Amino acid sequence: MQIPFLVAWSVVIRRHYSRLLVLAGAVGIGLTCVILTAQYVSGLTAAINFKDQELLGIEYIMQVRHVIESLQQHRAISGIHLSGDFSVAPLVAEKKARVDKTIPALDSVDAWVGQTLDTTSRLAAIKLKWRPLGDGGSNLGVKENFDQHSLLVEELIMLLKHVAYTSNLAVDPDADAYYLIDTLANWLPNLIERMGQLRGLGTGILTRRTISEAETAQIMAQQMLLTDAAQKVRNNMGKALWEDASLNGPVGRLPGNLVEAAMNVQDLVKNHILASDYGLAPMAFYDQATVPIEAGFGLFDVAAPALEQLLGSRRAKLALERKLGLVAAFAVAMLGSYLFGGVYRYTKEGELVQDKLRLAAKVFEHCREAIFVTDKHKQIISVNPAFAEITGYAPEEVLGKNPRMWNSGLHDKEFYRKMHCAIDGEGYWQGEVWNKRKNGEAFPEWVSISAIRNDEGETTNYLRISTDISGRKKDEERLQFLANYDALTSLPNRGMFNQRLDYALTHANRYNKQLAVLFMDLDRFKIINDTLGHDAGDVLLKDVAGRLRRCLRESDTVARLGGDEFVVLITECSQSQDVVGVVQKLLKAMASPFLLMGQECHITASIGISFYPDDSKDAQTLLKNADLAMYRAKEQGKNNFQFYSAQMNVDSFERLALESSLRGALERDEFLLYYQPKMDICSGNVTGMEALVRWRHPDMGLVSPAQFIPLAEETGLIVPLGEWVLKTACAQSREWQRQGFPPLRIAVNLSPRQFQQNDFVREVARILNETGLDAGLLELEITESMLIQNPEQVVNLLTDLRAMGVYLSLDDFGTGYSSLAYLKRFPINSIKIDRSFTQDLPSDASNAAITRAIIAIADSLKLNVIAEGVENEEQMRFLREHKCTEIQGYYFSKPLPADEFAAMLRENVWLARKSSPLRLVATRDASVVRHA
Repeated sequence: MQIPFLVAWSVVIRRHYSRLLVLAGAVGIGLTCVILTAQYVSGLTAAINFKDQELLGIEYIMQVRHVIESLQQHRAISGIHLSGDFSVAPLVAEKKARVDKTIPALDSVDAWVGQTLDTTSRLAAIKLKWRPLGDGGSNLGVKENFDQHSLLVEELIMLLKHVAYTSNLAVDPDADAYYLIDTLANWLPNLIERMGQLRGLGTGILTRRTISEAETAQIMAQQMLLTDAAQKVRNNMGKALWEDASLNGPVGRLPGNLVEAAMNVQDLVKNHILASDYGLAPMAFYDQATVPIEAGFGLFDVAAPALEQLLGSRRAKLALERKLGLVAAFAVAMLGSYLFGGVYRYTKEGELVQDKLRLAAKVFEHCREAIFVTDKHKQIISVNPAFAEITGYAPEEVLGKNPRMWNSGLHDKEFYRKMHCAIDGEGYWQGEVWNKRKNGEAFPEWVSISAIRNDEGETTNYLRISTDISGRKKDEERLQFLANYDALTSLPNRGMFNQRLDYALTHANRYNKQLAVLFMDLDRFKIINDTLGHDAGDVLLKDVAGRLRRCLRESDTVARLGGDEFVVLITECSQSQDVVGVVQKLLKAMASPFLLMGQECHITASIGISFYPDDSKDAQTLLKNADLAMYRAKEQGKNNFQFYSAQMNVDSFERLALESSLRGALERDEFLLYYQPKMDICSGNVTGMEALVRWRHPDMGLVSPAQFIPLAEETGLIVPLGEWVLKTACAQSREWQRQGFPPLRIAVNLSPRQFQQNDFVREVARILNETGLDAGLLELEITESMLIQNPEQVVNLLTDLRAMGVYLSLDDFGTGYSSLAYLKRFPINSIKIDRSFTQDLPSDASNAAITRAIIAIADSLKLNVIAEGVENEEQMRFLREHKCTEIQGYYFSKPLPADEFAAMLRENVWLARKSSPLRLVATRDASVVRHA
């Protein structure tokens, strides 16, 4: 028999016993009725105080809700600000002011409620944690700012649960109130926070336009928790509306709309963030992600007043009953003649108590938390069904037993001593406890234990309510793993590696030891990833991680920083030769073939090495130096290792300064074109010129293209620079024609990135149209490497250019793939022999043979041949003898600025030595007209 019904029957027996006393004598019965009525009134007074405490708890919960909302908004806006969007600085200040206003407001609510809620220490901790975030997180990184905000919100959610228990809300016997309270104090704040974390993560990622693997895992975890919370809110609100139809008015469809809005945002996260499609603006995502959050707070703002009105009406009813009870007591004392009427009233009141107890028993039975009640000797006298589901024990197996029967053994005696001291002294204890299920499995619970005392203050029973938090524990462990380890390879991530490196540096400094940091990058990983797909790339990275682990000692650490970058910490290395041995093992391990999608694949690695204390005593500097050394290893041909040297830093700073200057050079008009003539090898006449870009740096003077062109390619600046070169060269050629010079073909080198632009053909047509240059006078020089990337697309592009009349040359022929199929398939007009073959002519037999072969191939395919880098008479004579078409090089002229080139055209400087008039001659391309 459950305890609520035991109490109910005891009340009934007491009522019948009183009734017999009343019938025994008028005076005795009258006095007894007064006493019993007074007890009833006293019970009503206690119930009213119970409701007052609940109402004050609702006030407190509503104020905590405002703090959570303001903190979430500050987290999202400060995250956008720290991610690089400084336009939101005023919003950061506005949200900070709101938090500063809402947190202190909790003090005043606590003052209304008094010390019974015991929130003072929790409030102090919350205020302390808010301080470093109050300036917008300017001293924190994006991730740390986000995590500290999130921890603070979790503290507030725990505060909600604490208030719900200590204000009696969590143990309200009315079913409709119970479901509303469980929603407001537990699942709705959790749902709102999961949405808030998704909003904060998403806006930061869209602002930076990058997403790390840790953020991907964090977003997926939050989505799972969000789905669970949304389901709980929907179920609780549905049950509350079923229990009390009057709630349909204020609440209505709000729960369904909230869940629908949350699912819509999950779709946004999937399509724009997890898919790395950053077309959605950060503030647009922020606004859309705010919709379900506002809907959640909207449900909060409707459900809380509805609950408050519900409890208030029940308090009013109790107050009315108390007044009636007082009137009845006075009437019984004064008018004994109404004895039977008093007995009848008293009996009806007993039925009301029974109804309330039956409702309490219903809540006791349907509550999803495990509940059991013990007597004062701590022997179990009642358990609810949820207890049996969670622990596996049937009620008959535990009734009459002591709760220590399922102790897990994971807590010591001191833990239980403090627990019982709190229960006996304060009447209440809550905390996390590990207990044991019937099958022996240990599991964590969040437990609240209250001592139940009678009017004399004696403890009569103990009430224990617990929630199985094993699922949440697993989620926390998973999140903790994702925060410290790489989700793909299970290697430590950057954060964990930095922690271990800091510890190793402290140890090495204390004991005067040496350690090494190895920065490793896989060569050719992108080719495999793009060719076989990302799944194959993931398998490769896992295999690489396994091989690295097997090459290292347990005391060493290998971590994945992201992409195909790995870093290794080698501790207690006495000399550099020790590290060389490890590096050689790593390179050898990478040299073995990998089996990917049924294919054998080969990769290599480039490794950079820095030492403590020789190269730096700082963790981040050691990593940076090893990274620089790794890039030097790649420059040295890959598949090797390099030790860091101080000169690398100098080179790196110079490169950084050059890149910084390069980004603004186009706007500052620092680029100019030089022009180098091309000559007909037989007549010595000019057939055209090549436009070559130069950078006139305000401090460094003329910067060599060999320095800034690769940097422009790497940074993507080559695209606007290439467009400027093409337009300037065409405009200059047209200007020379207007000045009376013959129409010479002008050649422009194309960058691979420029060539891959979808609208490149339209761009060329636009520039020719704007400058007025004839298409036949524009020569575009492409390299062999451009032809092998998507050949079908390249054929279409070159065909479109030829259809416009543009002249096409294949540059640096002989240095790349040199495929005869390309020469036959692609519509080019001429090929250029690279200077590496002409520079040693005719003395180098190999270069001479290659040059003769190229000329013979071009002649058979009816293509012009241009030889670059001609610097002496012997080279020119050899090329003439073997019927090269055109030549270009310092033997005739170095590249010249536009004004000097024009002056040489006027004075016929380079043709004077040949005693030949300047004229444009026809080549094998019939589109060029001969001019005398």
